[in-house]
Amino acid sequence: MSSGNILESQTLIKPAFSEKEATELVERVFGLKVSAIRSLPSYDDQNFHIHISRSEGTADCADEYVLKITNCEDSQNPELIEVQTQIMMFLNVEGFPSATPHLTKDGNIMSLESLGEISPLLWGGEP
Repeated sequence: MSSGNILESQTLIKPAFSEKEATELVERVFGLKVSAIRSLPSYDDQNFHIHISRSEGTADCADEYVLKITNCEDSQNPELIEVQTQIMMFLNVEGFPSATPHLTKDGNIMSLESLGEISPLLWGGEP
């Protein structure tokens, strides 16, 4: 297999959500009203910088978040992503500056979403 084919297969697994689709996911999964969104550079995954609108029930939330949409291949191993997230949470509690997750409406630290033929993992956290 040539290196070109490897790059093509990696490109196929990277999520390709529009800003509109990402906004809809944030509102549905996390219950946050998005006021501004922009795509961030990424390698295998897809990341968005999100600003939220303040509303009743979101007074204790941050004003901005990073939405990470994990590629389909890595989404097959949610335990690894959960361990990585737990480590970031531990480091934050110990005083190290690190991202912390914003829980989904269901109280989880991430959500596996089936969208057509793909199932990316969503993680929303404070930058």
